[in-house]
Amino acid sequence: MNRSDQNGASIEATLDDLYANELNVSLSWDHEHGFHATLGNPPLAKKSFPTSGQAVRWLKEQALRHFPRAKFRTEGPDTAGREAILDHLRASHIAGSISWTWDGGFHAELGAPNRAEKWAAASAPEALAWLREQAIQHYPDSEFAKRSVGFGSLS
Repeated sequence: MNRSDQNGASIEATLDDLYANELNVSLSWDHEHGFHATLGNPPLAKKSFPTSGQAVRWLKEQALRHFPRAKFRTEGPDTAGREAILDHLRASHIAGSISWTWDGGFHAELGAPNRAEKWAAASAPEALAWLREQAIQHYPDSEFAKRSVGFGSLS
């Protein structure tokens, strides 16, 4: 299943575009509560969603509402395998987050309590690849690790 917003842009592309527009964003998840999306620091808007795709679409909508000059790509690379990572982490009861303060790089955390964290990933694809690698390393018996072959190449 291809994860994209209504205009065809991938989740990765939308996250990278939010960063390029100098907008602070936080996207976190856990098994019980789903995905928590926050735009701005301090928060201009925040809401919870059952899937990562819905959360990222909402972040884009809120960005355009609060920052009408923000620019977003209409298409991005085919990254369905990588983007499924967030939903599969949640389904495997592995909490985490991706956030940034503009110009500081992406910050990714895995686990609750925190098992691993990475500061200053250069892009959303790099942060997603790191989350996948860390989940396999720190949760080798999880459904996520067992099914990781199905997520496709992350290079």
